[in-house]
Amino acid sequence: MTQDAPLLSIEKLEVSAAGGTKILHGIDYMLDRGTIGALVGESGSGKTMAARSIIKLLPTGLSITGGRIMLAGEDVTAASLRRLRQVRGPVAGMVFQEPMVTLNPVMTIGTQMAEAMRLHTSLTRDEIRQRSVEMLERVQLRNPESALTAYPHEFSGGMRQRILLASVMMLRPKLLIADEPTTALDTLSQREVLDLMVELARDFGTAVLLIPHNLGLVDHYTEHPAVLR
Repeated sequence: MTQDAPLLSIEKLEVSAAGGTKILHGIDYMLDRGTIGALVGESGSGKTMAARSIIKLLPTGLSITGGRIMLAGEDVTAASLRRLRQVRGPVAGMVFQEPMVTLNPVMTIGTQMAEAMRLHTSLTRDEIRQRSVEMLERVQLRNPESALTAYPHEFSGGMRQRILLASVMMLRPKLLIADEPTTALDTLSQREVLDLMVELARDFGTAVLLIPHNLGLVDHYTEHPAVLR
């Protein structure tokens, strides 16, 4: 990838259901490295499906049937499942609306944070633990050492979202996809989580694709919004 090429380039993307019904029609979007973009539109316009297409995490029965997605110089629409597993995490990470859907309720926070690090890095167990503590400190979690041995249900929704953000950003992804990450939070928690997300992204040089639930967030946080109809 040349230095001036966009980090993400979506060209004429089409996503269809198993029966042939098109869900997305010819989506075009570009996002430069280190910038913050957004996909906005009314409910049902396809924002989440477009975002999930970037790492081919579409629900069962949906598939990419046209177009191309270039991510960090690689055509992910043509990537094998094995390659996609290598891309998910170090190249592109995703934060979802409700962290309890992503966090495993029967595994400790420390175990879950370490899982991706063991898979994608050669760090030792102690090094992974240290980085986990550092990331939990970065997202302003109290008693990060104790948090590693706790379970998701022991934290509030805002704290769980911070933990999930820390887990995703531990791998320093080139792109962070944030799908309505603060929908279930109160107004104050929303701003705190988004401020932390933007701060981490800028520190790590990570681009962010935000799918917000209100236009006020778009105006405050993003530089390159696109509207889906």
